[in-house]
Amino acid sequence: GVNAVTPGRQFTWETTIRGMRMAGSHELLKSARGCESRLKLEVSGIVARLLWPLIRGNAARAVDTENNRLRERCQG
Repeated sequence: GVNAVTPGRQFTWETTIRGMRMAGSHELLKSARGCESRLKLEVSGIVARLLWPLIRGNAARAVDTENNRLRERCQG
């Protein structure tokens, strides 16, 4: 679940699923264009090391989808 929040700026989360730990952060940053978002995903554990080649593509698509939804919501 969510383990830290900085309102209007950032939140982080962490979960463990069957021996694989996943942690992520979502951060809003000021930029020359106004605002950018930075999404990070960390995956660890023996299961992650074994399955990462299989789940890497799905993880990248999930991060892209999440970032696109955030952009749509922010831009109205």
